[in-house]
Amino acid sequence: MVVRCRKSDVELVQSVLEDATKEYSAKLRSEVPKFKDREIRCKVSIDEANFLPELNLSEPGLQSWY
Repeated sequence: MVVRCRKSDVELVQSVLEDATKEYSAKLRSEVPKFKDREIRCKVSIDEANFLPELNLSEPGLQSWY
């Protein structure tokens, strides 16, 4: 699985990847009968070639989100 994020968020995303992967695997086992008794291994990486755009609060309308 590949995760895309803003370049400024890479450290944050890296800090939660392990826990998020465990939670995702647990959800699959609990909600998908086919995976109930299986070990699920997820390989997750950050797409460091295609970052999402940084937020530009000077764009009209974006200030109201914050």
